[in-house]
Amino acid sequence: AMLLYAINTNDSSAIAHVKKHCDRWVNGDEAKKIDGGLRWLSNWGCLRYANTAAFISTVASDTILKSEADKYTEFAETQVNYALGDNPLKQSYVVGFGDKYPQNPHHRTAHGSWKNDLKIPDKTRHILYGALVGGPNEDGSYNDDRQDFINNEVATDYNAGFTAMLCKMVDKYGGKT
Repeated sequence: AMLLYAINTNDSSAIAHVKKHCDRWVNGDEAKKIDGGLRWLSNWGCLRYANTAAFISTVASDTILKSEADKYTEFAETQVNYALGDNPLKQSYVVGFGDKYPQNPHHRTAHGSWKNDLKIPDKTRHILYGALVGGPNEDGSYNDDRQDFINNEVATDYNAGFTAMLCKMVDKYGGKT
């Protein structure tokens, strides 16, 4: 909301507020910078926070923070690329993307249990293409286990900032479905 306000009003205090927010993410003050460059804020959906901050930073760098665009763009691309597999584990955190992606997202319908049991069946029956899972632990480790719902949860708010960031990347670099 503050970013939209700053863009629409060009209010200097709103711009300063957005800049402070973006700088705290870029510098690692808001969230711990873990190996591979991900800004890790919380166990629950660390990738959603990092990718939403990335999207806000790129929109800000296109509009009200143009003079420092390179700094914000580099940060943003690091976050989205980490989620796509540019990380120490070479692990994509997007179901169905890359050579090594989550096989067991915490999602009832994708799992397809006929007994309403997380353990039955052992393997997920349906691929939930495009779902961003929560992501790694603070130490960068990741366990692909649907019962580890903290790291394997999927949700619309996890994908919102991530999808928006992907749109920015396609805008910049091109691409096709």
